[in-house]
Amino acid sequence: MTRARTTAQAKSRRRIRRAGTTLLVLTLLIGSPATDLLAATDAERVLERKTQEYRGALAWICYTGITPGIERLYEETVRAAEAAGYGAGRGGNFWGPRAPFHAYQDCLQGPGDRD
Repeated sequence: MTRARTTAQAKSRRRIRRAGTTLLVLTLLIGSPATDLLAATDAERVLERKTQEYRGALAWICYTGITPGIERLYEETVRAAEAAGYGAGRGGNFWGPRAPFHAYQDCLQGPGDRD
C-alpha cells in the first residue's frame, strides 16, 4: 500500500467515526431532559417576560412606593406563574413574585441606602 492510500483510508475512518459520534449525541439529546429546556412553552415565555417587567418596576419601589402600575404588574406576573404551572402554587414557600407590600417594607426596614 502506498502512503497516500493509507492516509485516505485513515481520513475515511475518521469521518465515519465522527458521523457515528454525531448520530449518537443527537439520539441521546432527542430523548433527554435537555430538549425540554429548548422547548419552552408559551406560558413559560410569558412568565419570563412578565417577571422581567415586574423586577424592573420593583427596582424603583423604594422611590415611588406602591403604585397601581406595580400592583397591576404583580397581578399579571402571578397569573402568568399560575398559567405556567410554576412551583407548588401560592401555598409554597418559594412560589412566585414578591408582593409589592413586602418589597416596599424591605425598603423601609433596610439600611437606608435609597439616596
